[in-house]
Amino acid sequence: MHSSHIHCFGVKLPNEFPGNEYDNPIKPKLGDSNFSLDGNHFNHNAMRRSLMKFSKSGTHIVLECLMLIDVQNTTISKKYEIPEWNIHFKKCRKRIPNIERLVYWFREKKLPVFHILTQEWVKKCLPWNIQKLYDDNQDARFYHEGVSESVIKPAESEIVIRKNMPSAFGGTDYVQEGYLHKMLAGMQHVTIAGFYSTGCVHETIIEGFNRHKLFFNIVQDCCEAFDDPEAQLFQKLLFERHFSKMNGHVVQLADILT
Repeated sequence: MHSSHIHCFGVKLPNEFPGNEYDNPIKPKLGDSNFSLDGNHFNHNAMRRSLMKFSKSGTHIVLECLMLIDVQNTTISKKYEIPEWNIHFKKCRKRIPNIERLVYWFREKKLPVFHILTQEWVKKCLPWNIQKLYDDNQDARFYHEGVSESVIKPAESEIVIRKNMPSAFGGTDYVQEGYLHKMLAGMQHVTIAGFYSTGCVHETIIEGFNRHKLFFNIVQDCCEAFDDPEAQLFQKLLFERHFSKMNGHVVQLADILT
């Protein structure tokens, strides 16, 4: 949400929703400890490992996995900017090199990386409450354009999940409730990066912390909001007064890489 404008980017899937063969054709049973997803086989116990670091300020950082939120073409491309709403992504584009370095570090350390992408943002794909929100607001806008692609190509072993709510933990029949939480397989510390700090990153942190009892490392220089001054002010308040007091540690890329 941006000022009075409701805005979220989505993608176009090639077949009917739900049950589309394009994404997540296999839904695991939530009681299973091993299951297949997109042709890959994961063992939850094998994914449970962690590294520990101290930030420059002395904060104890536990690193278990990386979650990328909406690092996709529809959140950074100039093509998807909305000048009439003062929505521009120049600052987001500048964060991509940092995010790439963060991903490379997690891959090098053989820690899990989750790519969370927003899928088709059209009425038939959205839960009833978002449909009502959009129907009741003249500034809301559905999107029909193209299949969104991850800016950072997922490695073969990395997990890709498409969401149809702001939070990565939300779900309908398409994104099974509790699906991502089960994928985390007992991990407690999630390092998070992506777009937008004031939107889907924020919502994911709130739900993950409150509902799923996760602790977050929010990598400040790997997250970003719209260029708009109001969005930037909200982001500043989140990092300075909210995240570190309510949801976890605010860290910098250098805290992890060094």
